[in-house]
Amino acid sequence: MGLLGSITKVQNLGVQFYTELAQVFSANSLIRETWICMAQDLQQQVAGLQALPHSFWNQIKDEEDALLEATRACSDVRQGDTGQPATLGHSLSRSLDFEEPLILKIYVPLIRRLRTGGSGQVLDLYIMLKAHVSRLLQVVQSYSGDPASIQRVSSLFQSFEKGVQVPEEPVVHGHVAAHARNPKKARQVQQKPRPARHSLPVGKRSIRKPRKPLIKVSRRAQR
Repeated sequence: MGLLGSITKVQNLGVQFYTELAQVFSANSLIRETWICMAQDLQQQVAGLQALPHSFWNQIKDEEDALLEATRACSDVRQGDTGQPATLGHSLSRSLDFEEPLILKIYVPLIRRLRTGGSGQVLDLYIMLKAHVSRLLQVVQSYSGDPASIQRVSSLFQSFEKGVQVPEEPVVHGHVAAHARNPKKARQVQQKPRPARHSLPVGKRSIRKPRKPLIKVSRRAQR
């Protein structure tokens, strides 16, 4: 199974997880609808990943091992559930256990690589993920009642926003370093401009006065 297939499998586990929670809390229509929306978010994310070109998945071969390891971490969280959670607080905690590696270890690297490559599809994927993390933030802050979980989801949201940013290019003397843009220009930055050659600095050059005639000629002789 390839990387896309592994991520899709994990997402489907998440859809199943939230669908089960919707059934457990069916008596509370607001909580039930929240879990259903979380499941729908994951389905939309899968569709967004499947819409990416095949060439993109070939470009991230260097990160494939780390991404596959993250999918295994998400699967381990889901397989660790021995039964239906009894409380809403426990359900939210298990949701964070599943979402943290999914968002930070899988989606953040994917979005960052899409932004680096200048793909036009990165905006759609980013909007979907931000809406999903915002929903998770809201539900935990509203219904958890656990300061640790609230701090945890707030940190997740901040880490997501920071993680998807592409690192800025280094700046040298107010200009982007040449080697960050073009290796050929790196040598041009290292070469300092040569000062113009002058015999004397401006303002100190000597001004030659005209020489006086050696023999004075009288006006009579001129006549």
